[in-house]
Amino acid sequence: MTTYRPYQEDGVRALYGLLREHRRVIGVAPTGAGKTVIAQLIAEHAAYRGVRLYFGVHRRNLVTQTYQRFTAVGLRTGVIMAGDKRLDPDAPIQVFSADTMVRRDVAAPTVLLLDEVHNLAKYQRLIDRWPNALVLGLTATPVGPLDRVFTALHVIALPSFLLANGYITDIEAWGLVRPDLSSVATRGDDFEQDGAERVVMEAVEDVVSAWIRRGQDKPTLAFAQSVKHSLALRDAFRREGIAAEHVDAETPEADRTRIFGGFVDGSVRVVLNYDIISEGADFPDCGCVVLARATKSVRVFLQQIGRGLRPASGKERCIVLDCAGNIERMWWPLDDVPWELGQSGVAVRKKMAKDAIKTCEECYRTWRAADGPKCPYCGWVKPAKEIRIKARGRETKRIERKVRTTNPIHVLELQKLVEAARRRGHKPTAALFPFRVRFNRFPTAEERKAAGL
Repeated sequence: MTTYRPYQEDGVRALYGLLREHRRVIGVAPTGAGKTVIAQLIAEHAAYRGVRLYFGVHRRNLVTQTYQRFTAVGLRTGVIMAGDKRLDPDAPIQVFSADTMVRRDVAAPTVLLLDEVHNLAKYQRLIDRWPNALVLGLTATPVGPLDRVFTALHVIALPSFLLANGYITDIEAWGLVRPDLSSVATRGDDFEQDGAERVVMEAVEDVVSAWIRRGQDKPTLAFAQSVKHSLALRDAFRREGIAAEHVDAETPEADRTRIFGGFVDGSVRVVLNYDIISEGADFPDCGCVVLARATKSVRVFLQQIGRGLRPASGKERCIVLDCAGNIERMWWPLDDVPWELGQSGVAVRKKMAKDAIKTCEECYRTWRAADGPKCPYCGWVKPAKEIRIKARGRETKRIERKVRTTNPIHVLELQKLVEAARRRGHKPTAALFPFRVRFNRFPTAEERKAAGL
């Protein structure tokens, strides 16, 4: 028997209340709130009342995950998915793949329950087919034109509540790699894919160095810009002797099972992926998330960080290595978003960007500006540079911000090049030219000093 959290039961009751008036309602539950558990509670209520409920998901692995959960609590459940043998047309609960259901001729449901409903295009034909069904959508990120279908929204829980009550873990964010994306165009609500890929591909080795420096050898999920980028990162991790694997939409099911099994038992330390682990995946032991995918998308941003928020025994917080400048571009991931029906991702981003993010120029820890000017890790405070100028015959002062002249990843790489030069019997300064080849510049005086040159 499942013990439901009070906010889950309260949230479901609130959704039922809205359904009486609106008939098409969205429930917002951030990562860690337990959307599948909430769906199970709704399915139990439907079975008790003898009504037919269809629960839609958009990925095959989520169909199996949900089916196993529902049947484990005694719910008679059928599966509607191409090639799946768990057919039970008379079962009151049906878990279906959206891609398969649109091609099947089945009886109309009383309740149409839709997971990750921000992917509205996958479900639109089904909603239109069954106009008399009550429609309940679940999502952590209700962005896009959802108001074309839904008329009410209820927030089941907020990140601040989940964090305060131990349902999710806190994060420790670092911004050690900050690629320059100023020249990359925007397409829709995100970066143009090819342009972003070109930029982040130049920082592959830096991402691995950042993980070695701050990842603490924790089980890690890393998110890449593309399949090509993910494979390049995997190979770079392996060159450093780190057990790393890659998955994408084309990875065979047997390989996925092996890789995720290795992640759970510790034989795989880092799993690289492109757009396959960001929704619905459950890895509570994940202690580090690497954001190597540059994004402006609200959905991508929150879903990826959310993979590391689930609590586990001995897990105090999740390390977030932001290697794409996402947190500075967006907002603090655990801040509460005032969701409204029909908001675009751009509107949400503008609303949340008012709370600035700081990144320490000494240790590269990232934190909310509202939490104070001092770095919570090393105590650094951004200095002001005093410049004396003359105005109307008298000397005055103008304060300008100090420009960062060191990059910790570049320092680490310079140290490696210096050590390599010494092993070959060369002078340490022989490291300067390969550094220039790699980073298209010579190291600054501060970087040379930090590297022992």
